[in-house]
Amino acid sequence: MARHWSRTLQPLADAFVERFTEFLPKSTYPLRVGTHFNMAFALTLSLGYARTVRDAAFERLLTDTATRWFRDDEACQAWEPVGDEFFLLPSLTEAVLMRHVLPDDAYCRIARALSAASRAA
Repeated sequence: MARHWSRTLQPLADAFVERFTEFLPKSTYPLRVGTHFNMAFALTLSLGYARTVRDAAFERLLTDTATRWFRDDEACQAWEPVGDEFFLLPSLTEAVLMRHVLPDDAYCRIARALSAASRAA
């Protein structure tokens, strides 16, 4: 049954990878919303896919994009909660993504900075 679904959904997965591969290099900033449009959420799910199917080029695109958008994002501009979040807090979703992208020491520095910024707000 799994093979059937894998074959059935592969064209959709291929189209998604193709479109993200075209879109991400052009995108200059992430969408930071509490819904499925959250780009950190999309990158996290896509990164899981890329690693599962061992698509190194797609994984590199995703990690490069995450790094470009979020690595130096110590004062995350995400005003939350504002009441329209479906289930995603933008700063937490960003933190989850970067946990999968950065080495431990770099992630810990960013996590401490985000934590300090949130306490000061």
